[in-house]
Parts: sequence; C-alpha cells; structure tokens
Amino acid sequence: MNQGQKSFAELGAEAFQEGRYSQAENFMHAALREADDVGDELEIANVLDNLAEIYFEQGKYDKAEPLYDRSLTIRERTLPSLHEDIVASLNNLSALYFFQERYAEAEPLCKRLTNVYMYALGAEHPEVANSLANLGLVYAGQKQYEEAEKAYKRSLLILEKAVGFKHSEVGIGLSNLAKLYQDQGKFQQSRFLWEQALGILETSLGKNSGELSEVIRNLIHVLVELGDKAAAESLELRLLELEEKSIEASDAEVLQRMSSLAKFNAAREKYAEATNLYKRIMSIKCRILGERHPNVASTMVDLADVLEADGEPEKAEELYKDALLIYEKRLPPSHPDNTIALLKMANHYQSLSHYEQASLVWERLLSIRQSETPQNNQELLLCLKNLAQSRYLENNFSAAELLLKRLIGILEPSHAQVDTDIATCFFYLAEILRRKQKYDEAEIYYLRAIDGQTKALGAEDTVVGQLLECYAKLLEETHRHESASHIRQCADAILSKNAAVTSK
Repeated sequence: MNQGQKSFAELGAEAFQEGRYSQAENFMHAALREADDVGDELEIANVLDNLAEIYFEQGKYDKAEPLYDRSLTIRERTLPSLHEDIVASLNNLSALYFFQERYAEAEPLCKRLTNVYMYALGAEHPEVANSLANLGLVYAGQKQYEEAEKAYKRSLLILEKAVGFKHSEVGIGLSNLAKLYQDQGKFQQSRFLWEQALGILETSLGKNSGELSEVIRNLIHVLVELGDKAAAESLELRLLELEEKSIEASDAEVLQRMSSLAKFNAAREKYAEATNLYKRIMSIKCRILGERHPNVASTMVDLADVLEADGEPEKAEELYKDALLIYEKRLPPSHPDNTIALLKMANHYQSLSHYEQASLVWERLLSIRQSETPQNNQELLLCLKNLAQSRYLENNFSAAELLLKRLIGILEPSHAQVDTDIATCFFYLAEILRRKQKYDEAEIYYLRAIDGQTKALGAEDTVVGQLLECYAKLLEETHRHESASHIRQCADAILSKNAAVTSK
C-alpha cells in the first residue's frame, strides 16, 4: 500500500468520525481506486468494508450491501476460513440484513458465525453465547418462536457458566427471552423473566441505571395485560423516578449511543476512535456521578480492554487497578463487575508472563469463588485451573502440584468433560511428577492429557504433537527406548506437517 493510498484511507476515516459523510465517501472511493490499481486484494477488501460502513451509518443499505458482499468474497478466497477478517465480514453482512429486517438472509450467516465461534473458541465461550443470542433475534424476527427460544436458552446457559448468574449480560439474555414470551402472549412466563432480569440488572448496573428503563416499560406492559394494576402503577412511579435521577434522559441516550459506537469501533480494531469515545464517556459519567462511582469504573474496564488490544498494556493495567479500587470500596467482593475485572487483570498479567502477579490475583478471585459457590462450580474450577497453571509457569511446582491434585479430585467424581484447559492441567501435573521421578503416576497423566487434547483439538494438532514429544522423554527415562522412538516419530510427523502448513 503506497503513501497516497494510505493518506486517502486515513482522510476518509477521519471524515467519517467527524460526520462528514460525503467527503468520507470521496476519500474512500479514491483509496479504492488506488488499491485496485496496485491489485492488493486484501487492501481492496479493507477499503470496501470501510466504504460500506460509511453507507451503513447513513442507512444507505442498498449501497453498502454489494460492497460488503464483494469484501467477503475476496476474504473467503484469500484467507483461512476462520480468519478474523472473514468473521468481521460475516458480522457486517448479517447486521445489514438484520437492520433491514431481512431475517431469512441473516439466519444462515448467524448460524455460520455461531459455528465458527464454537470451533475457534469452544462451545462454552461467551462469544458463542452472544452469537446464539443474535441468532435468537433473527428467529424471533421471523416468528420462529420455538427456534428462538432454544437459541436464547442455550445462550443463557453458557453465560451463566462464563460470567455468573448475576452478571448484566445474563440480565440482557433474560430480557430477550422475556420479550419472546411477551410477543407470543405468554404473559405469566414473561413477567417472571422480566422480574428476574430487572433484579439482575439492578444489582449489576445499579438501581438508577438508565438501562433499566426499557425493562421496566416492558414489565409494565405485561402487568397491565395480566390485570395487575397495582404492580403496574408502582413501576410507573419507579420509571418516573428513574428518569428524574442525575443522569438526564438526553445524557443517557448520548452515553448509550457513544458506548455502542465505541464497541463497534473496538470490534473493528479502530482502537484510537474507541479510546477517544470511552474517554468522553468517562468524562460525562464523572461529571454526573462522581469520579469514584462503579459506573465510571465499568467504563475504565472497557477502556482498559481497548488499550490492551491496542498494545498498551501498562496503561490498561493502571485502569484495571483504578477500577478495582473503586469496586472494593463501593461493591461487595462477589459483585460480578468486581469479579470480571479481577479476571481481566489476572489474564492481563498472564499474557505478559508476569506469573507471580497473576497468581496473586487468581488467589484473590479463588477466595471469592470459594466463599459463594459449590465445590464443583464452573467459576471455581476456572480459578483453580488458572491458578495452578500460573503457579506452574512461575516454577512454583509444589504449590502447582497441590492445586492440580485438588482440581482433579473435584473433577473425577463429577465425571466432568475433559476440555483443553483440563487436559493442559493433566500435562503440567505429569511434568511435575516426571521431574520427581514418579514415573507411573506421571505416565497416567501424560496419557490423559494426550487423550483430552486429541478429543478437543484433533489427533493432528500441534499441541498433541508437543505432548507426544514430552511423553517420549518419559519413555526414554524409563528405558523404553523402542516405544520412545515410535512416539517421537509420531510427534515429528504431526509437528512437521503443521510447520509445512504454517509456512505456506
């Protein structure tokens, strides 16, 4: 990409952010012409996406659609099937169809996205839950209520395991299901879910959050349909009080629009634009609510996520710390916003290989989980898994061994499914036991690790090859040289094949 082309694309992006859509279109058309002249297909796809986005923002869907289509076609021809740019194209096109209420055309794209996320991230990942929720909206738009209900319920099950029942995302998921029942005239079921959603959102967002208004309005409608006038009138008063609180209705609308745009930009790796928007949101919230309010902290966490993704981990870390200090003073330790921030901080340290610091945060989170959840709760198991891995990676093998054995002791009686994370724990324990020359025990866990990763990732995955290499070391140390040679040959075949694919 030459300097002139880059300049046109940048000028177009700048004009778009400032709302100068006509100029943005002209710049992007110029950038597209230069990309076409150079013949850089991937850059052509990027510019097509940006130009389509400008049309999409103006509601010019008929102009955006062929551009999104062409961008997707190029990316599917030139990139691996699970590449993030293909996922972005599928999201763009499905969103376009959804906004036009072309639900039948959005449906296969949403299904494909769900399958991609399941394959790439695992069936229990929150992104799968979000994709299922979107699929539910598409079904609901077509009045395919049974299919929509299944999608919403699957989404909720994943979210409850991933973030906890009291998290705002679960409240939103319950709202989707409540609206589905409401649209079918199932008002009693709808009421129960709206009330649940309201309770969760009040806890996670605060009782004065402007985001409660839509839930309350729908609940009022359902109560009227059920003839419960007293409850409806009480909520009417609550809605009035909510709208008269410190965040004016206009401010709430502005914040919601800004937040949506910030998330939109972050998802498309437009980090500078997302950062500026989150900073403006923080400024508004600080003015209205004060600098140490949990709602301000939640925006700090959003901004930290963007900075982390944009390669500024030090700035992200400071924001995570500031947010956690606010949550400590204003929220109970088990509050979902606090636990999510701790989770992000632990992952932040883990990604930087700061394992000692990561371990301290995992221990803090584990302490919270132990005080409020059953022994085999998924959130508790996640903490144990990550703390054990972190202790192992900081070479604190004694602590890691105790944690790994505790984790396995919980999992085995419950017959929990062995996922790739648990298989990794088996591997770490095997390595520790091999170092201690407890070869019989070590071999059991090597084999369980290999079996688990094979089932989770496939027999020819690089991780399986690496595990086989480690297992071959144990065989050599126990003087089973013929077996070691065979296993090493299998490992070499897998690793060589994957190396050849990667180099293409």
